[in-house]
Amino acid sequence: MSFIALNEQDPIPLLILDTIGFCDLRCIMCPQSRPDEKGGKGIMDFRLFRKIIDELTSGDLRANAVLPFWNGEGPLHPQFGEMVNYAANRNRACKGFNVFSLHTNFNSLDHQLISEIIDSQIFGPITVSLDAYTDETYRRLRIGGDFETVLSNIRFFLDYRLKKGFTFPSLVFQFIIMPQNECEASSFLHHWSGVLSSLGIDFKVGYDDTLHMDRDTIFFRRLNTETAAAQKIAESLHFSVISRLGLLPRNQNGRAIRSDEFRVQNGVDLLRGGKHPVRRPCVGLWQHFGIRHDGQTSACCMDFKTSQQLGSIAECSIRSVWSGEKLRQYRLWHIKGEFHRIPVCANCSNQAFHSISDREIVAYLRGIGREDLVQPYLLRVGGEE
Repeated sequence: MSFIALNEQDPIPLLILDTIGFCDLRCIMCPQSRPDEKGGKGIMDFRLFRKIIDELTSGDLRANAVLPFWNGEGPLHPQFGEMVNYAANRNRACKGFNVFSLHTNFNSLDHQLISEIIDSQIFGPITVSLDAYTDETYRRLRIGGDFETVLSNIRFFLDYRLKKGFTFPSLVFQFIIMPQNECEASSFLHHWSGVLSSLGIDFKVGYDDTLHMDRDTIFFRRLNTETAAAQKIAESLHFSVISRLGLLPRNQNGRAIRSDEFRVQNGVDLLRGGKHPVRRPCVGLWQHFGIRHDGQTSACCMDFKTSQQLGSIAECSIRSVWSGEKLRQYRLWHIKGEFHRIPVCANCSNQAFHSISDREIVAYLRGIGREDLVQPYLLRVGGEE
């Protein structure tokens, strides 16, 4: 399945489920540290979760990946294990999705839940938010977390997976590079490389958000910020650290991240500082579909309050919203460059994800019978068919 849905009948590339709207930690780099910006502290009713999974496995609608986290720490949901088992059983009976994926701080897991997650065999990559080599740094970055608990859970996860003879779920050992932890990057790489090698586990090391996590990965991620000045600093620090670690190809220079080349605001490239002729459509409108814990929806993974208000899954089907007129209108506004019409998009600087190509935009327009917008779009972005 593609990670971009150009046809409104295509599977949803990334279905985000806000199983729980809060977290047990207050990490300094996370919007969860600013509760006023989040979408509430509710939890998803199991009946709503079941309705979503039932629709995916009914044969009418499919998803490439299901992400049972958004505003909070998914495994904190008191019925998370039941959710995993229900989804796995339904998907075995009638395949409705390719894979589950998860970001977690690993504090909220216990050995029983880890076993259920691994045994379900519906999970692909599971990203463990670590960002530290020492307990002192971890406690400073991930406030409220217990470093020893995380390490114990990781050891159990790796041992149990080996015992069962499974390749998946893979673990992503994430290290977001920040001024507070950059001095530990080399130790982090050396330590986890040693752990995985000692267990005979094949792994990779990466630094770009578009990296395919097809096996265990030590991932040095760039910090994403909210202002142009801060983003330039984060970009520079990320490049410096991964260069120091020897991760960049010899012919690579200037920047490490290639996935957000259209990260622009008001005609100015936020990372390079120079003028950029256009702001392109955001791939998120063709890639993400988020369902908040109360059923409200958005196609923007950063729209924590679901201000796009595409429709409520508690009241209608996923298909009717995903293929609905409102999301189609948002896509057309992006194609026309009328970002101001959508409040959450108006001042967005774009995220570090894949971009959507001119060829794909043209194919989408022709698919919905809007051939009339093809040439105006290509003129606006300076593209060619």
